[in-house]
Amino acid sequence: MPDFFQAFFNWSANHPVLLAVSIFVIAFLECLALFGILFPGVVLLVSVTLIAANSDLPLWLTLLMASSGAFSANLASYTLGAKLQSKTEKLALLRKNPVWLVHAQLYLQSYGSASLFFAQFVGLLRPVLPMVAGMVSVPRQQFSIIILLASVCWSALFILPAWFTGAAMLIEPPDGFWLQTLIPLLEFLSILMISYHLTRRQHQWRYAAITLTAGLLLLTLIISLPWLSQFDAFVLDLAQQLRTPALDKLMLISTLVADRYIQLALCALLCLFLLIQRAWAALFFTAGSILAGYGATLVLKHLLQRSRPEVLLEPLSGGSFPSGHSARGFLFFLIIAILLNRGLAINWRILTITMACILASLVAFSRFYLGAHWPTDTMAGALIAIAACGFSLTVLQPKCPPTQLGAAFWYKYFILSGVLLVAAIIWQLPAAMIKYQL
Repeated sequence: MPDFFQAFFNWSANHPVLLAVSIFVIAFLECLALFGILFPGVVLLVSVTLIAANSDLPLWLTLLMASSGAFSANLASYTLGAKLQSKTEKLALLRKNPVWLVHAQLYLQSYGSASLFFAQFVGLLRPVLPMVAGMVSVPRQQFSIIILLASVCWSALFILPAWFTGAAMLIEPPDGFWLQTLIPLLEFLSILMISYHLTRRQHQWRYAAITLTAGLLLLTLIISLPWLSQFDAFVLDLAQQLRTPALDKLMLISTLVADRYIQLALCALLCLFLLIQRAWAALFFTAGSILAGYGATLVLKHLLQRSRPEVLLEPLSGGSFPSGHSARGFLFFLIIAILLNRGLAINWRILTITMACILASLVAFSRFYLGAHWPTDTMAGALIAIAACGFSLTVLQPKCPPTQLGAAFWYKYFILSGVLLVAAIIWQLPAAMIKYQL
C-alpha cells in the first residue's frame, strides 16, 4: 500500500469522526459511475474497516457510513444517466471502452430490475449499471428500493468479515483455529454454490438435491463437533468483544423475532390466511416445513444434550445444539420467501431467498452474540430449516406445487403480522432484558 495511505490510516485510527467520513467517501467513490472502475475502493474499504475495528468507531456506524456512501453514489449515477441519456456514450472513458456500456445494457435487458441488485456485487457492472438504469428510465422509486437493499448487503459483505478480522487481531486465536474454520467455511460455500447452481438451472431434482446436501452437511457438522471446540470458543469470545449498548438492543429484538411463542403465532396466522384462501398446496408446504423443522430440532436437542456456553450468569435451560431460534428464524423467512416468489422470474426468486437468509442470519448471529448458543449451533439450525423446506417442496412439487398468491393476500398478512410482531416484542422485551442480563 502507498505510504500516503498507510500514514493516513495510522492517523485516522485515533480520529473516529474522520474514519467514519473516510468510509463514506471510499464507498461513494467505489460505486460512483465510471470512477469506481478505476478506484481501488474495495481494498481501501477493507483496510479502513480493519482499522475501525481497533478504534472507537462502532460497528453499526461503520455499516451505516458504508451503506450510505454506496447508496448515495448509486443515486448520483442514476441521476447522471437520466440527465445525459444517450450522451453518456460520448464520455471519454466510455468512448474508449464502449463494451462496458454494451454489457451493462444487455445485462439489464436480460435480467430486468433484479440485475440492479446483483450488479452491486460485480466490479465492472457496479459503477455502470445504475447509470444505464437512469438512461433507460427505470422508475426511480423501484430503483431506489432495490439499490438500497443492494447497498446494505454489499456493505455488510465487506465490512463484517473485515471487522471480525480486525477485532480478532486484538485476541490471539488458539492453536488450530484457522484449520477448524475450514469446516464451517466449506459447508457454507457448499450449500450456497449447490443451491444457486441448481436453482439457476431449474434442475428437475433441485429440491431433493438441496435437501440431501443440507442433511449431509448437518451430519458432517455433528460428527465434527468435538474438533470444532476452538472455533466455537474463539468466535463466541470475539462476538462478546463487539458488544455495545446499541447493538445489544438490536440483537435482543432480532432474537425475539424467532421466539418460540411469537413464531408459533406468526406461523399460525399464515396457515389461517392460507386456509381462508384455500391455497392447499401452500398450506401443506408451510405446515410440513414447520413440523419437519421443529421436529428435527427437538430430536437433535434431546439426543445430543450439548451444554450451553457459560456466558450468562444463569445459562438457559435445554440443549444447546441445534439452536431453536436459528431454525425457527430460517424456517419462517424461507417459507415467506418461497411462497412470495412463486411465479416470479428466476433472478427475483434468488433475490427473495437471499434477503430471507440475510434476515435469518441476523437472528442466528444474535444467539451467540447474546451468549445463548455456540456458533455451530446456529449453523445447524440454518441447515435444518433448509432441509425441511427442501423436503416439503420435494414432496409437493411433482404433483401439487405451491401456487402464486396475490398481492392483496400478502398486503393483509404483512400488515397484521407486523402489528402482532411489534406488540409481542414490546410485551416480551422487559422479561428478555432480564433473561439475557442486559
